Amino acid sequence: IMTTKAIVMGGGQSLYDENVIDYLVEHYIKDEDNKKIKDVTILSTDRTLKYVLEKGIVPDYTAIQENLFPATRFTRIDYMEEFFNHDIVKANAKEITLYYAQALRWFRARLLKAMGFTMKPFNRHGLGGSLKPLIYTCGHCSQALVEIARYVLNIDKVATIGMDMDCSRSWKIYEHDVHNAQKTMLQSTLKRTHTSFIQTGKPVYNLTRKGLFHYTGVVETNIEDFLNDE
Repeated sequence: IMTTKAIVMGGGQSLYDENVIDYLVEHYIKDEDNKKIKDVTILSTDRTLKYVLEKGIVPDYTAIQENLFPATRFTRIDYMEEFFNHDIVKANAKEITLYYAQALRWFRARLLKAMGFTMKPFNRHGLGGSLKPLIYTCGHCSQALVEIARYVLNIDKVATIGMDMDCSRSWKIYEHDVHNAQKTMLQSTLKRTHTSFIQTGKPVYNLTRKGLFHYTGVVETNIEDFLNDE
């Protein structure tokens, strides 16, 4: 898919609370048959895939940057089951390319391939491997997709929706972990993500208002201006 713009659907609360996806569906759906967005590549995290499909958009790409089971030592939830084992996901899997890191076990990757996804590996930083380019996920799937959009798909302008980094929703799985672990993990992720953005020399465009993710390397804008800007 050759576009100059991409939007990453992150798992923060603003994805659900703000009407950015509704605006996309209303103004930019190309046609009702494939529910693709005109002239922009859509990348949805594993966590948000079902929600984005239910809202009426079929993403071009999704990603898994870990094995998804177990999430922490205090929960035994199989997040691959929770994120992917849905009729709407299965019905649209053949339209979506799934990038996965080395952490995903081979038999789980095989299940996703059987579901219909086009499967492509990526080399997650810290896990070893010679596949290029090396993807710095900073510990979260949203950043993995930002990096994939930039360095694998070679898309110039990358925007995010719901990349709030604010301890909401997706961070709740860590709330029963060891004392201060959630706060420590969040601050570490913020620092690594911020550093990654500065080092690229290319801004990331934030299309939602909530969260703590307002640093150098991030341009605060809105969906209409982002899509209409040349």
